[in-house]
Amino acid sequence: MNASVVKNEAEKEVATMKMYIVKTKIGTEDKVIADMTARLEGAGSMKEKKAYIGKMINPAHLKGYLFVEATEEHYLEAVVGLTGNALRIKNVSSIVGEATKEESEPHLQPRKGTEGLEVGMVVVLKDGAWKGEEARIISINETNDTLSLELWGSHVPIPIDNVMANSVRGI
Repeated sequence: MNASVVKNEAEKEVATMKMYIVKTKIGTEDKVIADMTARLEGAGSMKEKKAYIGKMINPAHLKGYLFVEATEEHYLEAVVGLTGNALRIKNVSSIVGEATKEESEPHLQPRKGTEGLEVGMVVVLKDGAWKGEEARIISINETNDTLSLELWGSHVPIPIDNVMANSVRGI
């Protein structure tokens, strides 16, 4: 009978998950999620806290931040290593705080790579052979998330086809 009471209390806490924002070093978001998951699924003392930590989300458009569901902030602090005896997970700066559903919902929706890009817009290539070069968008293929570009800074216009939309950034 005592075990069923504990189970019901745990179910109540799991039902009241809150969304927290975790600040990380830019570019290490996936590594931090992997480290947190390993810590929760390992054989150590953090395994007990697995029921209190929910989804861990890394929005592609937010650099250096994670959204983590937890019943209470102190469970998340313990898993990250900000409190208690556990070592701090490398590349975690802090827990920013709790985010309301209204604040976090827009960041959790998937976005198209072509969102915010228009024909004629000048962009900078983020990777590839032309990294750092400016180009003008000639056409946008929304179904494949690709762009056709024309290099902006060259004397002779050089067309570049099938550039992934997430490999450019607007100026």
